[in-house]
Formats: sequence, C-alpha cells, structure tokens
Amino acid sequence: MSNDVLVMRKAPCSGRSLLDTGMDILKSDWIASVRRT
Repeated sequence: MSNDVLVMRKAPCSGRSLLDTGMDILKSDWIASVRRT
C-alpha cells in the first residue's frame, strides 16, 4: 500500500493528468490515515 503511494509520488505523470494523480494520492493518504486509527 505505502509502496504504491511512493511509486505514484515519484512518477506523478505516468500517462495521467496531474489532477487525477493528485486525487489518487489524497485518497491513498486518507485511507492510510483512517487505517492507522
């Protein structure tokens, strides 16, 4: 899970728009923070 987020952060423009990638990162961070509690 965290590895996927790291890969996405390193390659934000892999054939996707920056907005879509940003939203994915925000969702991943939110899901990770929810799972931590």
